[in-house]
Amino acid sequence: MNWLRLKYSYLFIIMISSILNGCSSLTRHPESGYYEGRQKSQAEQFYHEKAAFETTEASNELGLRNKVDKDRGDYEMLASRIQLHRLEKALESDREKQQYFNVKPYFASDEERIYFLSLQTFEQKNRFIQNMPNLTAADSNSPELQEAVDTGDIVLGMTKKSVKESWGEPESVEVAGNPIYGNERWRYTRNVASENGGNKEFRLIYFESGRVAGWEKH
Repeated sequence: MNWLRLKYSYLFIIMISSILNGCSSLTRHPESGYYEGRQKSQAEQFYHEKAAFETTEASNELGLRNKVDKDRGDYEMLASRIQLHRLEKALESDREKQQYFNVKPYFASDEERIYFLSLQTFEQKNRFIQNMPNLTAADSNSPELQEAVDTGDIVLGMTKKSVKESWGEPESVEVAGNPIYGNERWRYTRNVASENGGNKEFRLIYFESGRVAGWEKH
């Protein structure tokens, strides 16, 4: 990580800490633009609310919410997730988005995703992808995933291919937003045994970036 990334990570951490603590611990200079003695401008209010939204969104995704522990490195995790969201939103062409979101689940960490998105050209990113070790095993299941497939079950992190191997083709597929992102909801109807002989059970599987993120039955 170069000095510029360190600088912005440090600024992110300060921002996150301020928002999560309600900014109560900061002492502001009267000319800072954020002095309590005067009302914020519309621009200041906009950027403050935007930063607060980004922090809430990232903390919810990471399961932190109000349980942020600075000694555990939570601020750094939040800073990385916020920076990642900004870089993802900065992708302009469908070509760039497809390149990134196709491999997003196979990155080892947010830091690796940030590094990838910081590469300057499409070709540089392609070379990075070709050297990703996780992609060589992308179509094969780990022992845990394979066991779930063999027993007709699903687990978090499963690919669409593995879900089809376990449950077959879905009855219907709903896509949330741009299909490039891999956010979908699959619907299945299963016959399950009951005291009355059998009932139909409806199951929904939710995918984020092409991987199982959750499910529900009704």
